[in-house]
Order: sequence, then structure tokens, then C-alpha cells
Amino acid sequence: MTTYSLAGFAAVFDTVADTVLSVQEARMDFTWFEDRAPVLRYDYLGGSALSVALSTPQAAGTAISGALSVSGYGLATSDEVFAVSWDANGDTRRSTVLSRIVEAADLSGPAAGRSVFAVFHLGGDALPPMPAISYFARFMLTQIDQSSYAVPSGALAAGQAIDLAALPTATSREDDFLIGAAAAERLLAGQGNDTLYGKAGDDRLLGQAGDDLLSGGAGRDTINGGTGRDTLSYLDETGSRGAVVSLANGTATDTHGDADTILNCIDVQGSWQADRITGNDEANRIWGFGGADSLNGSNGADTLTGGAGNDTLNGGGGTDEADYSSDGGTGGIIADLVAMTVLDSHGTTDRLMRISRVTGTKYDDLLRGGGFNSTLSGGTGGDTLLGGSGSESLAGELGGDLLGGGAGDDTLDGGLGQDTLSYADETGSRGIVLDMETGEATDTHGDRDRFTGIEEVAGSRHGDAMRAAEGGSQLDGGAGRDTMTGRAGADTLRGGEENDTLTGHAGADLLEGGTGIDLAEYGEETGPRGIDADLGTGLVIDSWGSTDTLTGVEAVSGTNQADLIRGGARGDTLSGGNRDDRLYGMDGNDSLLGGNGNDSLGAGDGDDTLHGGTGRDLLGGGNGNDRLFGEIGADALRGGPGHDYLDGGDDPDGLTGGYGNDTIEGGAGDDTLAGSFGSDLLFGGAGDDIIGAGDDADTLDGGDGDDTLNGGNDGDLLQGAQGADRLSGGYGHDRLIGGMGNDTLIGGPGNDTLWGGGNADLFVFNSTSQPETDEIGDFRIGTDRVQVAGLDAATARPVIRDWDGGVELVFDKLVLRLAGHDRGIAMEDLFGP
Repeated sequence: MTTYSLAGFAAVFDTVADTVLSVQEARMDFTWFEDRAPVLRYDYLGGSALSVALSTPQAAGTAISGALSVSGYGLATSDEVFAVSWDANGDTRRSTVLSRIVEAADLSGPAAGRSVFAVFHLGGDALPPMPAISYFARFMLTQIDQSSYAVPSGALAAGQAIDLAALPTATSREDDFLIGAAAAERLLAGQGNDTLYGKAGDDRLLGQAGDDLLSGGAGRDTINGGTGRDTLSYLDETGSRGAVVSLANGTATDTHGDADTILNCIDVQGSWQADRITGNDEANRIWGFGGADSLNGSNGADTLTGGAGNDTLNGGGGTDEADYSSDGGTGGIIADLVAMTVLDSHGTTDRLMRISRVTGTKYDDLLRGGGFNSTLSGGTGGDTLLGGSGSESLAGELGGDLLGGGAGDDTLDGGLGQDTLSYADETGSRGIVLDMETGEATDTHGDRDRFTGIEEVAGSRHGDAMRAAEGGSQLDGGAGRDTMTGRAGADTLRGGEENDTLTGHAGADLLEGGTGIDLAEYGEETGPRGIDADLGTGLVIDSWGSTDTLTGVEAVSGTNQADLIRGGARGDTLSGGNRDDRLYGMDGNDSLLGGNGNDSLGAGDGDDTLHGGTGRDLLGGGNGNDRLFGEIGADALRGGPGHDYLDGGDDPDGLTGGYGNDTIEGGAGDDTLAGSFGSDLLFGGAGDDIIGAGDDADTLDGGDGDDTLNGGNDGDLLQGAQGADRLSGGYGHDRLIGGMGNDTLIGGPGNDTLWGGGNADLFVFNSTSQPETDEIGDFRIGTDRVQVAGLDAATARPVIRDWDGGVELVFDKLVLRLAGHDRGIAMEDLFGP
């Protein structure tokens, strides 16, 4: 038989995600017997200008071959023939092609579960090479619109008989299929990949060139593979016993008990019985098929497949493989290279010896490495590959696989599909350090792993540091305090347990905090704008304008731009950056940190803590009992309805209480403090402060500096403390205490008590027309002075009378009491000389 091939390429698609998974070389093969003409014909269908019906009269078979294995699906559907122009680095090329779309149900091998778009060269310029997906994308961009396709003409036109033997773009090879008779025969193959069946009799089979398959059948046969990679087969024999084969000795006993002589064969197919097969020094491929087989690779890098039955697979010398990809069962395998056993897809248990490589089935496999440098390949299916203590090589291949290297410097390849690299079960004492872009990681043992084809990473039980790849990655921190950082693209970052830090960067990211107090960090973003974050809705417009989604996140840190950050229903921590930020606590007991810049911070319904940071900040209390700290810069702080604590910090600040009983501290700088509603405590601190009481009974303390204290609408306590202070009573019955320094104490409309304290103090009463009784508790003659409504020692004529604690001086309606004095006090003593 002659096989004619058209060269081309095939792209494997994930039809759900609408993405290209791989591109590889492929061939369209047409096979004819020697007495048949190799003619290809096509006709356009009525439904489309491009869709065609292919016809290959008297062909023995067709297939797509190469890296893919697609056969037996016929030639009547999903074909197109057209001429297409494409760009080759600025030069326009034109090719006539046959294209085919093969749906998932028609595929086998590595493309199983996918769809394939294949293009084959009929005429014109040769198609470009396809070493990577990017080349395929570039080729497709040059001919996206089907309206640019042209109908071929001439010898390649529709309806023409295209002779593949004469077609310049077609190649050919000779593959023979020879079947002997019952008597002894001599079967001589040709130069192709031939198949020889001897049947009964003492046959002589000679393969010659090519990769041949030779089966002697019953009788004492002599089988010589010739050159090429030839296979000795007992698969179709009908005897009652297993075959016994030794390629090293060149001998075999077939299933009928006949002795065969074997020459120049590399691979062996056993029977459906219990076979005993031994290889030679070549890299043998040995299949056991049915029965409890004993397969021994001997020397060389051998591949052993047991099939059904409780098999023993002994690799012998060299790096040997147990291959279950063609095992023929209906489920996945469980392979353990520590115990050296495999529960195969038939439910039987194989014993492994001197095997360091295992390849799984097309189902979901579980493969475990040993204490040596093993190689695990999952095949198709959603496989779990777990390394041991050595430096393993793990390959997931097709399907959504889970790979875990364990200890050692491992190499991990997820292959196609949504694959996960997991460190969750590692037993080392440190967190991992991993970068999806470079494909490198340091595991929990301190060993170095290299990986590719990984879309998701699961961290260890320790504090991990993981960074995504460009284009989007999924990172799961697991236990421990993890730091996960995205790159450009839509990343999914899951913190897991404990307090994690998640940084999305550009792209619409999903940040899932998990348990603990988790932080969404935007401080590293370099976009042109600040973020707009709302933990109530879980949405953040990042510095690039993309929308991130946050769940289980309790803290947000802003950018170096002007940010707007709002809390949610829980106790959140909101941090601004270096610009003028706006932070709002909303529900819960929140912490707001302004950072640098002139920030606006607003508390919400919970008991919130606000820190202005540097800059001229505006801080407002909410409905709870809040704590406000202005810190560095001239800040403005205002309490809310709750019992708040306000601390101005450094620089001149303005602080105003709210509706509750507030505590207000000016801190350093010349501050202005106001009590508002509630019984407030106001402390000026360092600097020359101005302090005003509110509507209720407040306590005012000037602290250091020359302060000004003003009473309010109720009975207030005013204390000057250090410095030359000025204290003024309000409308209530106030107590004024000057403290150290030369103070000025001014009685208000109420009945006030005044204590000058140390140094020379001045007591001022600005009105005698309002009825009030004020008391000076520590007036010292010769040091202190009194000033009454413009009077002096010469003009003052008060009525002087005794009082239980001293003496009363009546100035019209003003009654001034001097504690510790008597009626002998002179006006010069009171007003001074």
C-alpha cells in the first residue's frame, strides 16, 4: 500500500474558554492499494462558498497523523478548500489549502476532549512553520475575514481529479500488509512500515527497512525485523499459554508452545495470556496485554505496559518506564513508587521493580514518586502527581491536573488544561517563595523547583510569598500569613487562613481574603489615578481603571495617588497613601490611616480610630465612641455623637467635640479646642492654646504655654497650668485656676470661683450691673491685683462686710468675696498702687 501525505499544522482549541491550547505539525494521510489510482476530488457544497465534499475513490483509509492521532472519522464533514493570502514578515504569500475542523467527539490521543482546526498544503507557497501558538495567531491575523478567501482554479479547482502521485506538495511512503497461509511461508516486507502475519507453519518473516510489525502465528518461526524499529507481536495468537520471549537470547516460545527464533526486533507485544517477556540492551517497548505478565526490560531505557492482570514490571538496567496510557481499562490508576505498586485501570495490582518513570491513563490518575529521582506523567484526565523526597520530574499533560513536588529540586509541567501546583502537603519548615512569571519556586524544604504550564498555585501551611505571571494567575495561600502579588491580567488571589496581603496590580482581579485580617494592598500600583474602593460592595476601581472584586478582605491600603476608600459592615482598616485621600469607616469598628497628604477621614457607625498622618488632615467622628489622632500637620478634628477622644498631635490643630462626653488633647503646637455638647475634657498640651468650653460642664486644662481658656454655658473647670494664661468664665458657675505663671482670670456672668495660683495674677470683673457673686480663693496682697469695671483704688467705694470665709466687697450688684481676708483690706491692696 502507498500512503500519500499533505503537510500542515493543527491547532488544539478549548471550545469552552475559546483559547488555543497548542499548535503542532500534522499530516493528512491518504492510503491506496497498489492497483488503485491515488486521486483526490472535491466539490463545493451549496451552503457555503468554501465548504466542500471530499472524495477519495477506492482509498484504503484516511487519517490526520503526526503529533496528533485522529483517524476513522471519515472525509465528508467540516472540510474547506480555498486560496489564502498571508503575510511573511512584510511579504505577501499565497497558498491553496485544505482545512478541517475536527470536533471533540471525533478525537483520540492528546487531543481528546478538545477540538482541532487543521490546515494542509495543496499548492502555492509553503505554509509558515508553527513552533509556538504566537506563530499561529500571527498567521490567522493575516486572513481573519473569509471574504478575502479565493476559490482555487486550474489543476486544483473543484471537480478536478487531483493526482496525489504527481502533486508537488504531497509525499509518499510504502506500507505493506502481508498475511501468510496455513503452510510454511516466506514473507518479505518492502521499504515501508509493513505488517507481516505468518499464521500456521514454520514461517520465515523478514521486515527489511521501515518500522515493521511481525507476527509468526503457530509453528516454529524465524522472525527478522530487519532495519528500523520493529515489533514482535503475539497479540493475535490463539494458543492456550502465555508467550515466553527473550530478545537478548533471540528466542521465544509462542502461545502454542512452538519455539521461535527472533532477530532484529526491538519491541514486543505479548498475548492475552500470562506472558514472560525479557528485552535486550535496546530501549525496548513491551506490552503484556491480558494475564498476569512478567515483563523485564533488561538493559536500556525501556517502556513496559502490563495491561490487565496482576503484572510484574521490572525495568532492569537503565531509566525505565511503566506506561499505562494504553492500558485499556476503564478508570485511572493509583501508582506508588515508595511501595512500588500500581492499582491499574482494570482493578488489578501490578508490582514494579527498578522503575523510575510512570505514565498514567486517559482517566484521573494518582501518581506518587519515591525516594529517588522519578518521572511522573499524567496523560489525559485530571491527574494528581505527587513527588517524593528526590528531584522529580512531573508532567500533567492534558486535563486539569494537580502537581506537588515534595522535597528536592523538582521540575513540574502542568501541560494543557487548568493545572494546579500545590505545596499544601509539604512538610518543610518554611514558606515558599514563588514567581509564576519566571517559573521558579523555593519550596518548604529550601529546595528549588522549576515549573511551566501552571495556572494555579496552592501555598504551604507557612507564610508564603507568591507572585503571578503576566496575563493572569490563580494563587491560593492556604494556611500561614501569605503575601500574594499579581501582575497585569485578571488574577485570582486567595489568602486562605490567617492575615494575608493581596496585591492585584493591573487587570480585573479577584481578591479573596479568607479567614484572618486580610489586606488588599494597592501601594505598588503605578496607574495614573487613585483607587475607588468600597468594602461594602466589594468592588475596587484600581489605578488603571479596572474593577477588582474583594471578598473576605478587612483592610485596604491605597496608592500614591488621591484615593477614595470606604469600609464595609465589619471592622476594617483603611490606609491612604502619599496624596490627598478620602477614607470613610462606615459600619464596624474601623481604623483609618491617612498617611501622607492632606487627607479627609470620616468615622462611621462603630467605635473607630482615625490617624491623620502627615499633612493638613480633616478628621470627623461618627456615631460611635471614636478616637481621632491628627498627628503631624495642622489638622482639623471634630467629634461625633459618641464619647470621642481627639488628639491633635504636632503643629497647630483645630479640635471640636461632638455630642458626647469627649476628651480632647491639643498636643504640641498652638491649638484651638472647642467642647461643643456633652461634659468634655479639654487639654491644650504644649503651645499657646485657645480652649473653649461647650454647652455642658466641661474641664479645660491649658497645659504648657500661654493659653486662653473660655468657659461655656454650664459650670466649667478652667485650669491654666503652666505659662501666663487667660481664663474667662462663661455663663455657668465656673471654677478658674490660673496655675503657675502670671495669669489673667476673668469672671463671667455666673457665680465663679477664681484661684490665681503662683506668680502675680490679675482678677478681672467686667460688670457690676449684673447680679453675681464671685470668689477669689487665694488673693495675695502685694502680688495679685483686681480689676473691676474700670474702677481703681481712688474711685472704688465698695460696701465691705464680713463673710464666713473672709470678707465681701459689694460693687453695686457684684459681690466679690476674698477668702482669708477681713474688713481691714484697703483699696490699694486690692487694685494696687
